[in-house]
Amino acid sequence: MDRGRLSPRWRRDARSYDRNGDLTVPVWFWVIQLWLLLPWWLTAGGIAAGRDMTSLLYPDQVLLVAALVCGLPVFLIAFIYPLRAKTPVLAQLSAILLWGGALSNSVLMAFRLLSVDVSQLGLYGSLFCIDLAVMVQLSFTPRLRYVFFPVHNDQFMR
Repeated sequence: MDRGRLSPRWRRDARSYDRNGDLTVPVWFWVIQLWLLLPWWLTAGGIAAGRDMTSLLYPDQVLLVAALVCGLPVFLIAFIYPLRAKTPVLAQLSAILLWGGALSNSVLMAFRLLSVDVSQLGLYGSLFCIDLAVMVQLSFTPRLRYVFFPVHNDQFMR
């Protein structure tokens, strides 16, 4: 117990740790990673189907390239995550880049929301709300800070 506060349930649960004793991310973190790869999924699906599937969400080529760049930190986190205990600085950097990519993706979707027709307002509004929920989860979840910033664990629970 830290200064009279109860520790979170996941800190006491043995299933929250991997075989090396490192705290793992929750399952929803990987769902968020899949969401952040939406432009990559649409691009890959369009290439496989032989048609353009990205034009509905990203009608401008510059917007599509920017969205693809925002998804690059997801690939980095996928490669760095298993090595997070051996390379903590790289894990911290990749977590910061992931947060920056998610923030950039939210800003791109907000700009797109402001420039669409009224008929598409519901689609882009819901996509923007999902992006905001992703940002809240990535920003305010103590467990993610414990996973990616293990040196500062005691400071986060005060």
